[in-house]
Amino acid sequence: MSWCIASSYLLTIPLGDDLPRLIYHLGPRYTGNFQDTSLIKFLTYEASTSLNMFLATIASKQPNSATQSTILKAVKNGFGIPENVISFAVSPLNARQSGPGMSVPINGFTKEFKSKGDVFVVKAACLDTALWKIGGAAVALRLVQVANTQHEVSRALGVLSDGLRNSWQNSEDMEKLRGYEVLADILRSKAQLINVTGFETVFEFLGMNFRCPDLSTVVNTVAYKAIALDFELWSHTKPEIQQMYFEHFSTLLQTSRHQKFNNRQKFAKLGLVRKLLFVLQTDWFQREMVHFVLDALRAAIRSHFSKDDTIKPVVAYLTANLHEDPKGASSPQSPISHIDDTHPQEKAERVLEILISTISIQSYHAQFAAALPLTRVCLLLLGDRPTPSIATQILTLIGMSNTISPSFSRKFQLIGGWSVLKTVLPHCWDPRVSQTSFDILLGRYDQIKKSPGHLP
Repeated sequence: MSWCIASSYLLTIPLGDDLPRLIYHLGPRYTGNFQDTSLIKFLTYEASTSLNMFLATIASKQPNSATQSTILKAVKNGFGIPENVISFAVSPLNARQSGPGMSVPINGFTKEFKSKGDVFVVKAACLDTALWKIGGAAVALRLVQVANTQHEVSRALGVLSDGLRNSWQNSEDMEKLRGYEVLADILRSKAQLINVTGFETVFEFLGMNFRCPDLSTVVNTVAYKAIALDFELWSHTKPEIQQMYFEHFSTLLQTSRHQKFNNRQKFAKLGLVRKLLFVLQTDWFQREMVHFVLDALRAAIRSHFSKDDTIKPVVAYLTANLHEDPKGASSPQSPISHIDDTHPQEKAERVLEILISTISIQSYHAQFAAALPLTRVCLLLLGDRPTPSIATQILTLIGMSNTISPSFSRKFQLIGGWSVLKTVLPHCWDPRVSQTSFDILLGRYDQIKKSPGHLP
């Protein structure tokens, strides 16, 4: 029979019931005596995220609970353990060298731990510790920079992620160097060398779990913003990598069991909807990738349907792109512009479908109506010369609103909405427009609700 022991402590006073959770999250690299008043710096990205998820769950069930306050107090101010209550604190790292039957210096009442019997002291030589000794995060970044093949890039990214994942020292060093921005810059020139292994290595470090996707979350917001939201970087990768890249948004925002935490704690301030709308206006991705961009946009819209972050940007995008400019009215393009003006209306129509299918759900409809004057938005998006597809979508929105809100019809009449429809619709009349118009007249809301065809 054999057993192993790492860092061990014996205190002469009891700890609170909730503090062992914090001790667990400090991880195996922590070898102090819990007397530091700023324990938060010893938490790795994964440990900090896991602890925040636990606290968020507690807060949602029991606001101002004792568990939450105890852990937060310990993180901010330390455990408050005086040195005279530490009977002993022993760690193999305090040993002078590895070997059998060695004595180990310890802290506490006694100053040395003497082993008896078949005991072997091992000073672990871990990658992250070795990386810290020879130069920290800069060494791993240099390995990525000099990599010239797919295999070398994926291995170098593996060294970097393994060196950062469990080491608060290397992680802190990476942030001081602005290392994540540096890494994104390096990867732009090596985008074609990123294979599936390299992609999974990067995104597993950011919090994705490819073995069990429903456990995925964002563990490092700084790195995620610098790398995962650099759309220009991923536009230069291979098509299969681009597809995986856009699919990860849906995993985090819709599939993961931590989707609420991801939405509220991680994505709320990242402006994902605005970024995806900008991507649709560029020529970064090939046309066959637009479908995956739109899937990511749908997930982003429904996960954070707020006035300033989603509703206004989407309506502004549709206003600018849904209708073709009159001849000669297009603005001049810069020679270095990346704006794609080849299919703006086609993309905008698909975004309109996403918006209509989203606000066909009553909770989203209420949020949209509270954020903007719905009657005027309908006429704004309809335009003077809509296509049959646009007219059908706007009529669908009018039909739903007319049924959901008893006051909508009156408000629409006050701004001359019905007269506008009478003037505009004949120019785009087709069987779909005809069907949807009669659905409105006859109040067939159930049929209208299903018409977008994109409900989850």
